[in-house]
Amino acid sequence: MRLKPRKMKHRSQPGAGQSLQAPPLPRPLAARAAAGNAREWREGEAFQAPISRCTIAPDGSVTYDPTPVAASGKPFLFDTSSLPSRQEMCGPNVDSGRRPGRCFSVCVFETRMCGQVYPEDGAQRAERAYRQLASQGYRFGELSPCELFQRIRGRTMWWVGDSQTTHFYQAAECFLREFAADNRLERSLPFPKAINDQLNTHPGQPIVPKCLDLVHNTRVCRVRVDTGRQLVETVLPLLMQHHPTFASDVVLFNFGLHYTSKEPFLADLAALAAWRAGRSPASQPQMLWTDVPLQHFDTHDGRFKKHLIEQAPCRKCMQCKPVAGWEAGDASVLAGSLMNTAAAPWQAA
Repeated sequence: MRLKPRKMKHRSQPGAGQSLQAPPLPRPLAARAAAGNAREWREGEAFQAPISRCTIAPDGSVTYDPTPVAASGKPFLFDTSSLPSRQEMCGPNVDSGRRPGRCFSVCVFETRMCGQVYPEDGAQRAERAYRQLASQGYRFGELSPCELFQRIRGRTMWWVGDSQTTHFYQAAECFLREFAADNRLERSLPFPKAINDQLNTHPGQPIVPKCLDLVHNTRVCRVRVDTGRQLVETVLPLLMQHHPTFASDVVLFNFGLHYTSKEPFLADLAALAAWRAGRSPASQPQMLWTDVPLQHFDTHDGRFKKHLIEQAPCRKCMQCKPVAGWEAGDASVLAGSLMNTAAAPWQAA
């Protein structure tokens, strides 16, 4: 099952088919770009994002301002100073009441920081991780919301997976906030209620699909699934049936955290491979598999283990902790967890 990305090119702009690695936009044209409000941006015009300062030219090429956005010297991807405040997005009483801090608005994240998990050197660890990745050639400054928007422009990017995938979706919608169609950054429902309810793979819980609408008929959406069977038997058929342009969309998907052994996980991967093989490539969206992320529960490999959590003395297992197996150099943990190891042959096939 090959899940390699194909090149994503904007299909409605003049010059369609040109690579996004086009030469930098000449500065005089960049200076004339319409800046500030994406909702006033018209087809055929250039646009400059007001905070990240990246630019999309009329031909779809993308350039960015290499000057760091944040006072810390870090690029826009790591700039938290420009985020809307919790009070602005959630209301003045977000940190009071019975469940303080419970808010799921756009650009609102958990308040726990690395220093709370690693009290001795948490802030330094985060800084070291950033510097290490930058030194290895990861060009964070070039990762601009203009680049991501232009690659999905006119389409929907679906994030389909468990709670970890939801976190990635929340980061993506916040990263693209300069292109939001609603200046209040309010999420929408992708379908009428009856279809959204069918896409809720957790009956009895309010986990219906949600989207952030962007300008130029673009949006990012998330659908919760915990298993490959839910993806193959419920979510993909419904999206193909009810979303007419689904075949041109992008689906970033993952499942793996909710399996207790690799056998059912591998069976679900096989079911997905069979589903894809039974349909023509032109009828399917571009599907990108994301690795099963390492978790930080208080267990040897960091994985959530329901049978331990259900034991009263092990309620502490729910605490976020450094991964003991990683710190000890356990080869299976360093390889990326049991499910990533099991999925490797499928990714290479």
